[in-house]
Amino acid sequence: MQWAPVPAQSGIYAITNTVNGKQYIGQSYNVRVRWNEHKCELRHNRHHNTILQRAWNKYTETAFRFDVLTLLPVSELDAAEQRYCELLKPAYNVRVDPVTNRGHIVTAETRAKQSAKAKGRRHSQAQNDKMSTIMKDRVFSAEHRANLVISQHERPPMTPEEKAAFVARMNTPEIRAKRVAAQTGLTRTPEQCAHISAARLRWAPPPGLGEKTRAFHTGRKRSDETRARQRAAWVVRNARRHSHGDMDTLWDGLGG
Repeated sequence: MQWAPVPAQSGIYAITNTVNGKQYIGQSYNVRVRWNEHKCELRHNRHHNTILQRAWNKYTETAFRFDVLTLLPVSELDAAEQRYCELLKPAYNVRVDPVTNRGHIVTAETRAKQSAKAKGRRHSQAQNDKMSTIMKDRVFSAEHRANLVISQHERPPMTPEEKAAFVARMNTPEIRAKRVAAQTGLTRTPEQCAHISAARLRWAPPPGLGEKTRAFHTGRKRSDETRARQRAAWVVRNARRHSHGDMDTLWDGLGG
Protein backbone atom coordinates (compact mmCIF):
# COMPACT_ATOMS: atom_id res chain seq x y z
CA MET A 1 0.00 0.00 0.00
CA GLN A 2 1.32 3.40 -1.00
CA TRP A 3 -0.02 6.72 0.19
CA ALA A 4 1.05 10.11 1.45
CA PRO A 5 -0.24 11.57 4.74
CA VAL A 6 -3.99 12.03 4.35
CA PRO A 7 -5.54 15.31 5.56
CA ALA A 8 -8.61 15.33 7.78
CA GLN A 9 -10.57 17.62 5.43
CA SER A 10 -13.39 17.35 2.93
CA GLY A 11 -12.41 16.52 -0.61
CA ILE A 12 -12.24 14.11 -3.56
CA TYR A 13 -9.97 11.05 -3.50
CA ALA A 14 -8.90 8.19 -5.77
CA ILE A 15 -7.97 4.59 -5.03
CA THR A 16 -5.74 3.41 -7.88
CA ASN A 17 -4.71 -0.10 -8.86
CA THR A 18 -1.04 0.39 -9.83
CA VAL A 19 -1.01 -2.87 -11.79
CA ASN A 20 -3.70 -2.02 -14.38
CA GLY A 21 -4.36 1.68 -13.72
CA LYS A 22 -8.04 1.21 -12.81
CA GLN A 23 -9.46 3.63 -10.26
CA TYR A 24 -12.21 4.24 -7.74
CA ILE A 25 -13.26 7.89 -7.24
CA GLY A 26 -15.05 9.04 -4.10
CA GLN A 27 -15.81 12.02 -1.90
CA SER A 28 -15.89 12.52 1.85
CA TYR A 29 -16.44 15.15 4.52
CA ASN A 30 -13.24 13.81 6.11
CA VAL A 31 -10.87 12.15 3.63
CA ARG A 32 -8.67 10.61 6.33
CA VAL A 33 -11.59 8.94 8.09
CA ARG A 34 -13.03 7.69 4.80
CA TRP A 35 -9.71 6.18 3.75
CA ASN A 36 -9.45 4.31 7.05
CA GLU A 37 -13.00 3.00 6.51
CA HIS A 38 -12.10 1.79 3.01
CA LYS A 39 -9.01 -0.03 4.30
CA CYS A 40 -10.92 -1.67 7.15
CA GLU A 41 -13.72 -2.92 4.89
CA LEU A 42 -11.36 -4.14 2.16
CA ARG A 43 -9.08 -5.93 4.61
CA HIS A 44 -12.06 -7.72 6.14
CA ASN A 45 -13.54 -8.61 2.73
CA ARG A 46 -16.80 -6.72 3.31
CA HIS A 47 -16.49 -3.62 1.14
CA HIS A 48 -19.78 -2.37 -0.35
CA ASN A 49 -18.18 -2.20 -3.82
CA THR A 50 -17.78 -5.83 -4.87
CA ILE A 51 -15.77 -4.90 -8.00
CA LEU A 52 -13.15 -3.08 -5.94
CA GLN A 53 -13.20 -5.83 -3.32
CA ARG A 54 -12.52 -8.55 -5.90
CA ALA A 55 -9.65 -6.55 -7.36
CA TRP A 56 -8.21 -6.01 -3.87
CA ASN A 57 -8.41 -9.73 -3.17
CA LYS A 58 -6.77 -10.58 -6.51
CA TYR A 59 -3.91 -8.05 -6.57
CA THR A 60 -3.47 -7.71 -2.78
CA GLU A 61 -3.19 -4.55 -0.73
CA THR A 62 0.29 -3.61 -1.96
CA ALA A 63 -1.03 -2.98 -5.49
CA PHE A 64 -3.27 -0.06 -4.45
CA ARG A 65 -2.48 3.62 -3.94
CA PHE A 66 -4.62 6.27 -2.26
CA ASP A 67 -4.48 9.84 -3.60
CA VAL A 68 -6.25 13.02 -2.57
CA LEU A 69 -7.29 14.70 -5.83
CA THR A 70 -8.55 17.96 -4.35
CA LEU A 71 -9.68 19.53 -1.08
CA LEU A 72 -12.76 21.75 -1.22
CA PRO A 73 -15.86 22.75 0.78
CA VAL A 74 -18.57 20.18 1.43
CA SER A 75 -21.08 22.11 -0.68
CA GLU A 76 -18.92 21.55 -3.78
CA LEU A 77 -18.24 17.83 -3.34
CA ASP A 78 -21.06 16.45 -5.51
CA ALA A 79 -20.26 18.59 -8.54
CA ALA A 80 -16.51 17.97 -8.21
CA GLU A 81 -16.93 14.20 -7.93
CA GLN A 82 -19.12 14.22 -11.04
CA ARG A 83 -16.45 16.14 -12.98
CA TYR A 84 -13.68 13.75 -11.95
CA CYS A 85 -15.78 10.71 -12.84
CA GLU A 86 -16.53 12.13 -16.28
CA LEU A 87 -12.85 12.98 -16.81
CA LEU A 88 -11.16 9.85 -15.43
CA LYS A 89 -13.95 7.29 -16.09
CA PRO A 90 -13.03 5.14 -13.05
CA ALA A 91 -13.52 1.43 -13.76
CA TYR A 92 -14.25 0.54 -10.14
CA ASN A 93 -17.21 2.94 -9.77
CA VAL A 94 -20.45 1.07 -10.41
CA ARG A 95 -22.64 4.13 -11.08
CA VAL A 96 -22.64 6.50 -14.02
CA ASP A 97 -23.83 9.31 -11.74
CA PRO A 98 -21.96 9.18 -8.39
CA VAL A 99 -24.65 11.23 -6.65
CA THR A 100 -27.60 9.01 -7.60
CA ASN A 101 -28.28 5.40 -8.62
CA ARG A 102 -28.60 6.33 -12.29
CA GLY A 103 -26.83 3.81 -14.49
CA HIS A 104 -26.53 1.19 -11.74
CA ILE A 105 -27.98 -2.01 -13.20
CA VAL A 106 -28.72 -4.89 -10.84
CA THR A 107 -28.84 -8.24 -12.60
CA ALA A 108 -31.55 -10.82 -11.98
CA GLU A 109 -28.94 -13.09 -10.39
CA THR A 110 -27.92 -10.36 -7.94
CA ARG A 111 -31.55 -9.61 -7.09
CA ALA A 112 -32.14 -13.30 -6.39
CA LYS A 113 -29.12 -13.41 -4.08
CA GLN A 114 -30.26 -10.27 -2.24
CA SER A 115 -33.74 -11.72 -1.83
CA ALA A 116 -32.43 -15.04 -0.52
CA LYS A 117 -30.14 -13.25 1.92
CA ALA A 118 -32.94 -11.05 3.25
CA LYS A 119 -35.49 -13.84 3.73
CA GLY A 120 -35.79 -14.99 7.30
CA ARG A 121 -33.71 -12.10 8.59
CA ARG A 122 -34.93 -10.87 11.97
CA HIS A 123 -33.87 -7.90 14.04
CA SER A 124 -33.04 -8.46 17.66
CA GLN A 125 -35.25 -6.92 20.31
CA ALA A 126 -32.50 -4.40 21.08
CA GLN A 127 -32.39 -3.35 17.43
CA ASN A 128 -36.19 -3.05 17.31
CA ASP A 129 -36.20 -0.91 20.45
CA LYS A 130 -33.47 1.34 19.04
CA MET A 131 -35.29 1.84 15.72
CA SER A 132 -38.55 2.48 17.57
CA THR A 133 -36.92 5.16 19.72
CA ILE A 134 -35.40 6.85 16.66
CA MET A 135 -38.71 6.92 14.79
CA LYS A 136 -40.68 8.17 17.80
CA ASP A 137 -38.35 11.13 18.24
CA ARG A 138 -38.24 11.90 14.51
CA VAL A 139 -40.16 14.98 13.39
CA PHE A 140 -40.84 15.51 9.68
CA SER A 141 -41.03 19.06 8.41
CA ALA A 142 -44.09 20.23 6.48
CA GLU A 143 -42.00 20.28 3.30
CA HIS A 144 -40.82 16.70 3.89
CA ARG A 145 -44.39 15.47 4.44
CA ALA A 146 -45.55 17.28 1.30
CA ASN A 147 -42.76 15.62 -0.71
CA LEU A 148 -43.78 12.21 0.62
CA VAL A 149 -47.36 12.78 -0.52
CA ILE A 150 -46.21 13.90 -3.96
CA SER A 151 -43.93 10.89 -4.37
CA GLN A 152 -46.80 8.53 -3.51
CA HIS A 153 -49.13 10.14 -6.06
CA GLU A 154 -46.46 10.11 -8.77
CA ARG A 155 -45.62 6.45 -8.25
CA PRO A 156 -46.75 4.42 -11.30
CA PRO A 157 -49.68 2.11 -10.55
CA MET A 158 -49.04 -1.58 -10.17
CA THR A 159 -49.79 -3.84 -13.09
CA PRO A 160 -52.58 -6.43 -12.63
CA GLU A 161 -49.91 -9.10 -12.21
CA GLU A 162 -48.03 -7.08 -9.58
CA LYS A 163 -51.25 -6.31 -7.73
CA ALA A 164 -52.33 -9.96 -7.71
CA ALA A 165 -48.90 -11.04 -6.43
CA PHE A 166 -48.98 -8.37 -3.70
CA VAL A 167 -52.47 -9.35 -2.53
CA ALA A 168 -51.52 -13.03 -2.46
CA ARG A 169 -48.33 -12.27 -0.53
CA MET A 170 -50.09 -10.15 2.08
CA ASN A 171 -53.09 -12.43 2.64
CA THR A 172 -51.59 -15.78 3.46
CA PRO A 173 -53.13 -17.54 6.50
CA GLU A 174 -49.96 -16.94 8.49
CA ILE A 175 -49.93 -13.18 7.84
CA ARG A 176 -53.66 -12.82 8.54
CA ALA A 177 -53.18 -14.69 11.82
CA LYS A 178 -50.32 -12.35 12.77
CA ARG A 179 -52.46 -9.28 12.03
CA VAL A 180 -55.32 -10.61 14.14
CA ALA A 181 -52.96 -11.48 17.01
CA ALA A 182 -51.36 -8.02 16.88
CA GLN A 183 -54.74 -6.24 17.05
CA THR A 184 -56.44 -8.53 19.59
CA GLY A 185 -56.68 -6.82 22.96
CA LEU A 186 -55.02 -3.68 21.64
CA THR A 187 -55.95 -0.57 23.58
CA ARG A 188 -55.03 3.01 22.82
CA THR A 189 -54.41 5.84 25.20
CA PRO A 190 -56.65 8.95 25.01
CA GLU A 191 -53.71 10.84 23.51
CA GLN A 192 -53.35 8.24 20.74
CA CYS A 193 -57.07 8.35 20.01
CA ALA A 194 -57.01 12.13 19.81
CA HIS A 195 -54.01 12.04 17.48
CA ILE A 196 -55.67 9.50 15.17
CA SER A 197 -58.90 11.48 15.13
CA ALA A 198 -57.09 14.71 14.25
CA ALA A 199 -55.14 12.95 11.49
CA ARG A 200 -58.35 11.60 9.96
CA LEU A 201 -59.89 15.05 9.94
CA ARG A 202 -56.84 16.46 8.13
CA TRP A 203 -56.74 13.66 5.56
CA ALA A 204 -58.15 14.48 2.14
CA PRO A 205 -58.87 11.52 -0.17
CA PRO A 206 -57.16 11.72 -3.57
CA PRO A 207 -59.40 12.44 -6.58
CA GLY A 208 -61.27 9.41 -7.83
CA LEU A 209 -60.81 7.30 -4.70
CA GLY A 210 -64.57 7.13 -4.02
CA GLU A 211 -65.33 5.91 -7.53
CA LYS A 212 -62.57 3.30 -7.35
CA THR A 213 -63.82 2.03 -3.99
CA ARG A 214 -67.42 1.74 -5.20
CA ALA A 215 -66.34 -0.03 -8.38
CA PHE A 216 -64.26 -2.46 -6.33
CA HIS A 217 -67.16 -3.40 -4.02
CA THR A 218 -69.95 -3.39 -6.62
CA GLY A 219 -71.10 -6.95 -7.22
CA ARG A 220 -68.64 -8.37 -4.73
CA LYS A 221 -69.89 -11.48 -2.95
CA ARG A 222 -68.84 -12.25 0.59
CA SER A 223 -68.95 -15.71 2.11
CA ASP A 224 -71.12 -16.49 5.13
CA GLU A 225 -67.95 -16.81 7.20
CA THR A 226 -66.76 -13.33 6.16
CA ARG A 227 -70.17 -11.80 6.87
CA ALA A 228 -70.21 -13.42 10.31
CA ARG A 229 -66.79 -11.99 11.15
CA GLN A 230 -67.83 -8.54 9.92
CA ARG A 231 -71.02 -8.69 11.96
CA ALA A 232 -69.13 -9.69 15.12
CA ALA A 233 -66.57 -6.93 14.60
CA TRP A 234 -69.29 -4.36 13.96
CA VAL A 235 -71.12 -5.33 17.15
CA VAL A 236 -67.98 -5.11 19.27
CA ARG A 237 -66.93 -1.79 17.75
CA ASN A 238 -70.28 -0.14 18.30
CA ALA A 239 -70.68 -1.61 21.78
CA ARG A 240 -67.58 0.36 22.72
CA ARG A 241 -69.09 3.56 21.36
CA HIS A 242 -72.53 3.12 22.91
CA SER A 243 -73.09 1.92 26.42
CA HIS A 244 -76.79 1.17 25.83
CA GLY A 245 -79.01 -0.47 23.24
CA ASP A 246 -79.19 -3.92 21.76
CA MET A 247 -76.47 -4.00 19.08
CA ASP A 248 -77.70 -7.30 17.64
CA THR A 249 -81.17 -5.87 17.18
CA LEU A 250 -79.74 -2.70 15.67
CA TRP A 251 -77.62 -4.68 13.22
CA ASP A 252 -80.62 -6.81 12.20
CA GLY A 253 -82.68 -3.68 11.70
CA LEU A 254 -80.04 -2.38 9.30
CA GLY A 255 -80.26 -5.52 7.20
CA GLY A 256 -77.15 -7.30 8.46
